[in-house]
Amino acid sequence: MAADSAVRSSGTLLGTVKKIVRSPDGALGASSGCAYMGGAFDDWMRGNRKGPLELKGDTEKFSALVVLPDGTVVKYDSNGYPDRTSNEFHVGGSGWELMLGAMEMGATAERAVAVAIKYDGHCGGPIQVEHLHPALAEAAE
Repeated sequence: MAADSAVRSSGTLLGTVKKIVRSPDGALGASSGCAYMGGAFDDWMRGNRKGPLELKGDTEKFSALVVLPDGTVVKYDSNGYPDRTSNEFHVGGSGWELMLGAMEMGATAERAVAVAIKYDGHCGGPIQVEHLHPALAEAAE
């Protein structure tokens, strides 16, 4: 999983954060949209996804992706409702169209995020990359 690190509000850069969170059982998750709801999502992930994902406030632009330890991808919509997806690529956030196009053309997730940072004004900052199974990623290097 790869993500940019820019946090913006109404076009203003508020700073950068690590957007990918690992839950205690090894699942990876990342959210986009409102920074406040991103914090609620992070807490929910760190709590091993116990209970429903409860979002408060203007959730219109919120979305999240969770990759479960078995590789299943679950997408959460602006209401916090889960949907298991079986698409070839999974993207979210303001640069989603650029990332999807880049991945369709063979880019890695990290490269696709770099493309979004280059061409979408809402994306930016250092790129965070996390592997679902870090030991397997290290063995492959």
